[in-house]
Amino acid sequence: MNKSRRYFYMTLFVFMGILTCLCIMTMPAEAQKDASSEANLKTCKIGAVLPLAPTSPMPFTGEGVLRGLTIASMQAPEDFSVDLQLIVEDDRGEGKTTRTKAEKFFSMNDVPVVVTTFSHLSMPILPLAEKKKKVHFFTICGTPLSKGMGDWSFIHFINSVRSSEETARFARENLNAKTAACIALNVPTGHISNDAFKKKFTQMGGKVVDSKIVEMSQKDFRSMLLAIKKKNPDVIYLWAHGSAFSLLLKQIKETGIKSDIITMEAMNVPIFRKNAGSEGIEGVYFCMPSFDPDSKDPVVVRFVEDFKEKYDNKAPDYFSAFAYDIGRLLAYATSKGDGSPESIREELLKVKDFPGTLGPLTIDPYGNVLSGFTIMMIKDGKVAPSDK
Repeated sequence: MNKSRRYFYMTLFVFMGILTCLCIMTMPAEAQKDASSEANLKTCKIGAVLPLAPTSPMPFTGEGVLRGLTIASMQAPEDFSVDLQLIVEDDRGEGKTTRTKAEKFFSMNDVPVVVTTFSHLSMPILPLAEKKKKVHFFTICGTPLSKGMGDWSFIHFINSVRSSEETARFARENLNAKTAACIALNVPTGHISNDAFKKKFTQMGGKVVDSKIVEMSQKDFRSMLLAIKKKNPDVIYLWAHGSAFSLLLKQIKETGIKSDIITMEAMNVPIFRKNAGSEGIEGVYFCMPSFDPDSKDPVVVRFVEDFKEKYDNKAPDYFSAFAYDIGRLLAYATSKGDGSPESIREELLKVKDFPGTLGPLTIDPYGNVLSGFTIMMIKDGKVAPSDK
C-alpha cells in the first residue's frame, strides 16, 4: 500500500471515530440511557410450544398463553433488565407434535426454558426436561406436581386438589349440602379432582351418594343423569371441559334435576357457557382463579392496560394472566442468576410472595406455583360473586 492511500485510510478512520464520539455526545440523555440499558440486558430465550392452529381442540387457549407471554416480554427489559425472547411453535394440540417441538428446543444450547400447555401434552415432557436438564414450565393443567415427578418442571394453573377441596368445603358450609353426586371426565386431572372432592366432602361429614366417570366423546348423558336424579343429591360436583362440559350442564337442567351444581374454571370460558345455554348455566357455582381484570392491584392494572393497548382494547382472560405470570417469573429468575437453566431453576424454587396477577405467588419444592382462587356463580346469565 503506497503512502498516500495509507494516509487516506488513517484520516478516514480518525474522522469516523470523531463522528461517532460527536453522535454519542449529542445523543439525548434518555437515548443514551436506553442504549446503555440494552447493552446490559440479560437474555432468556423461551421455546413456547402452543396449540395455535384453528383446528386445535381449543386454539383460544394457546392464543391466550402467547399473548400473556408477549406482554411479559415487553415489560421484562424495564422491570428486570432481561430480554425475554419468545420462539413459538404450533403443536396443534397433538401430543406427538408437542414432544417433537419440545425436543427441538431442549436440544438448542441457547434455549434454557420450554413452555407447554395442558396435562396430556405436558406430562410426557417431564422426563425430557429431566434428561436434558432444561426448565419446563407449563399451564392449563390442574394436576399438581409431586415428589418423584422430576426436578426441572414447574406448573402455574389452578391446583385441582386445592380447588376441589375448596368446592367441597363450599358445598358443605355455604350450600349446607349433606349429600353429593360427582361427575368427572376420564382424564388424570378429572380423577384427581373427583377423589379430592369426595375425600374432603366426606371428611366434613357429607355423604357421596353417586360418582360417575364420563368420556369426552360422549354426547348423551341422560340415562346416567336420571339415575342420579333418583338419588336426589343436595349438590352435584362436575369436573369437565370442552363439549362434554357444556352438554352435561344442558342435560342436567333438561332432566329436571334440582340439585345445586358446583363446578370448575371451565365455566369462565365464554364458548362453553354459550354452548350450555342460558338455562344450563344459570345458578351454577364454580371455583376459578382469583384473577380479576377490574382489580386495582398495580400489577393487574398495568397488565390489563398494556394488554388492551396491544390487542385492540380486548381484556385479558385468565389463560393470558397465568402466562403473563410465568413470563415475569422467568424474567425475574433470569435477572437473579447467570441465565443458565440451572440458575433459573434454582431461583424459581426460591420464589415467595412474588407479585402476580393472581395475588402473591410462591413456588413449592415440587415446582407448583401456589396462587389464589375464588367461588363465583352465574347470575342472570353473567359471571358474578357467589351469593352464598
